[in-house]
Amino acid sequence: MRLKNCELNVINVTFVFQDLNRDYISRDHIRGIVDDKPIITDLPDVLVVIYPQQEIQAIFEGRRVMVNLAVRPEVSYDVDMLASIAIGVLNSVKGSNLVAYGFNFHGAGQLEGIQDVGSYFKNKFFREQAELESAFGSIFSVAPRFGLRGSAYDINVSLEPHDNNPSGFGFHFNFHKNRPAIPNVEQLGDEMRSTKGLIKELLEKYKGASEQ
Repeated sequence: MRLKNCELNVINVTFVFQDLNRDYISRDHIRGIVDDKPIITDLPDVLVVIYPQQEIQAIFEGRRVMVNLAVRPEVSYDVDMLASIAIGVLNSVKGSNLVAYGFNFHGAGQLEGIQDVGSYFKNKFFREQAELESAFGSIFSVAPRFGLRGSAYDINVSLEPHDNNPSGFGFHFNFHKNRPAIPNVEQLGDEMRSTKGLIKELLEKYKGASEQ
């Protein structure tokens, strides 16, 4: 058995600040990040910026700035462009300290040779279920969540079986970095590529553990 496919739907960069006063976010800086004019929407609790040509959205909410890139299989995406806009958006925030940042990857995968991912997750993560099942009924699906603490990142993983595809599952990977230093565009792009590269490796190792 092996990972048959692994496709990304959304790549996200999130910056967390000590505090974030929307009055000190430079709209002029936001407008100058790329040549095309963005769509800026000021709402009572959130500031939304959309770069239509690049299909990138930035959301300022609470203490966070979330920069999202929608990924479509038929369209190539540019990690360096996402990094460039993310750093531009980061630099639009004045008078506040960055306390952490990280990356989120949402997508879907499929395991070859597995007919029922929900049962596969159940047998892998929920072995001692006899007492629960005898009392309440058969467990037909399990959606695992777990965290890993590495030297560079805290990694949080969520996996959820697809209802309409028995061999498929959705995934969410969060790579959290407690690093107050502000990265540059090249550093952020390199970090995105390296964390993105870990997704398939983590899924393969996770899947293979039950085959020992």
